[in-house]
Amino acid sequence: MLGMIPGSPDLEKIYGTMHLTFAGAVLSSGIYDLEYSLRHKLPLGITRGVCMDVTGLKVKQLASSEILHRLSPINFVTSAFPKSMVVYAKRDFFAKGQAESFIERIREQGGSVEEYYSRSFWDNHAFLINRKSKAAREANRRMDNFIKSFCIETSG
Repeated sequence: MLGMIPGSPDLEKIYGTMHLTFAGAVLSSGIYDLEYSLRHKLPLGITRGVCMDVTGLKVKQLASSEILHRLSPINFVTSAFPKSMVVYAKRDFFAKGQAESFIERIREQGGSVEEYYSRSFWDNHAFLINRKSKAAREANRRMDNFIKSFCIETSG
């Protein structure tokens, strides 16, 4: 959400003007549309638990709350959103389809976004933390290269 504030008049009204800009952003396994998530409940009460942990509200309370719209980054993508890399799992049990929608919104707004994803069932939500996974190693390599692309090399 921090990357959304600069260039978003709606968010600047809420949080104030941010005198900071981001050159780039690496986003991984994110919940980019909380409204979508609340409509598609997960087994074992995961939706309920995460909702309470993150917001302190029950699902029904959050669903009728004025803050719900503000908790979905997809609602605030503008052309000012920084160049990004989004890493996700196609079969993500927790945030399925959200990265694709978020990437599409960035592109609709004229933003620059790279993506890397895994299709394997075993490489699921937050798969890149499993350093033994081939897909995780590749995701981390690509993220490293993305970040390095913003660095200026100087010689001695």
